[in-house]
Amino acid sequence: MQTRIFLTALVAFIFLTACGDEDHQQAIDRCENLMTTLCEKSASTCTQSSYEDCATIFRQNLNCGAAIDTSNQYDRCISDINASSCPAFDALPASCANVIILG
Repeated sequence: MQTRIFLTALVAFIFLTACGDEDHQQAIDRCENLMTTLCEKSASTCTQSSYEDCATIFRQNLNCGAAIDTSNQYDRCISDINASSCPAFDALPASCANVIILG
């Protein structure tokens, strides 16, 4: 009986831990996608910006490795960046405010 309870608890722990890791990795991936979207758009529409410069500034200000979740505004933020004429990290659309949740 104790063995069965222990195994059930162990399986539940592994399942919950694995799901947490997936959520964390998804948040990191979405943060990096935000950087890519912003910097590609910025480099293609702003005369004074390169992708590398934008990515450097982004990484200095936001550690994607610390991302644990994204807000429900994430998709809108991406759409608004794509619709912007010259997006920049210090002038993101309002929908991007606190879109990456850090832990």
